[in-house]
Amino acid sequence: MARDVTLLPSDLNEILDYVAHVQPVLLKRARGVDLSGQQLAGATFVKCDLSGARLESANLATASFVSCDLTGAVFSNAALTETRFVDCEMPDSDFAGCSLALTQFTACRLPRTTFETGVLDRVAFAACDTEAANLRASELDRSCFLDCTIQDLSISGARLTGVTITRADLRSVDLKSAVIDVALFSEADLSGKDLSGQTWQKCTFHKARLEGTRMAGAKLGGSVFVECDFSGADLAAIDAPMACFGKSDLAGVDLASSNLSMASFFESDLSGAVFDNSNLFSASFRDARARAAQFEYCDMRQADMEHADISAANFAGARFFNTKLHASRREGSLLLGSSGTYLDTDQYRHIAEVYTPRIVVAHDDVTDERSRR
Repeated sequence: MARDVTLLPSDLNEILDYVAHVQPVLLKRARGVDLSGQQLAGATFVKCDLSGARLESANLATASFVSCDLTGAVFSNAALTETRFVDCEMPDSDFAGCSLALTQFTACRLPRTTFETGVLDRVAFAACDTEAANLRASELDRSCFLDCTIQDLSISGARLTGVTITRADLRSVDLKSAVIDVALFSEADLSGKDLSGQTWQKCTFHKARLEGTRMAGAKLGGSVFVECDFSGADLAAIDAPMACFGKSDLAGVDLASSNLSMASFFESDLSGAVFDNSNLFSASFRDARARAAQFEYCDMRQADMEHADISAANFAGARFFNTKLHASRREGSLLLGSSGTYLDTDQYRHIAEVYTPRIVVAHDDVTDERSRR
């Protein structure tokens, strides 16, 4: 809100009179005004100073606040359906325990604002400053933080479903005990975070930074990690059935004793990675680089390692059944004590896969060329 605008003093009765006549409340100063329990549905406040206002249990459905000062305002138990806040100053405001539905915060300053134990249904924060905001033990359903400042944001103990966060630098965000189910993180940075034992199911990460991230025992079922950097991360004993780690750097990472059934590691770097005692039933390692990786005592039944580089890999004690090793590189691989069957390279198929007319000329093509001369 512009500070050089002259505001006229106002009070409860005048504000209610404006609302009753469907007129915008414009350029008013009503610091600490008590609007608790009032019917303010559809009201419009423009460039008003409502700092410290009491709005508990007020009906603010479809109301709009534009360029207002709402510092320290209290909204407990207010009706906040389709309410709009645009370019507002809202530090230390209080939405604790509120139910917000289809509410929009656009270009607002919300540092230290609390939504603790609240329910946020399809709430959008766009280009907002939410530094040190409090969403502990809240529920966020299909809500989003688009290009927001989220440093020191707390979602400890919160449940997030269908959430989208862009420019997601999560290094300083308090994620302790958070449960995240179906979420999209763009440009996520979780490097160095301790996410051990947490739930991050059906989440999507693209080009995420996860260097040194501790995810031991985490639930990652159905999550997708594409072009992510896991250098130095700890993924031991993760529960990640049907997860996808595509084109990612997992070299040397510990994934021992994990449930990775039907997981995919397509074109990932798994050099020196440790999968010992893991469930890799029907997992895909197509075109992966798994040189010197450890697969001791793994369940490799129906796993797909076609075209993978598993040279010098250790499969001691592993169980195979219809495991696909077609066109894989296996120089120096150790199979001591392994059991079961695998499908070896089909030479004719391999020739067909690498054939290209640009470098190989079929016999019939040569004959046709000579007949034309």
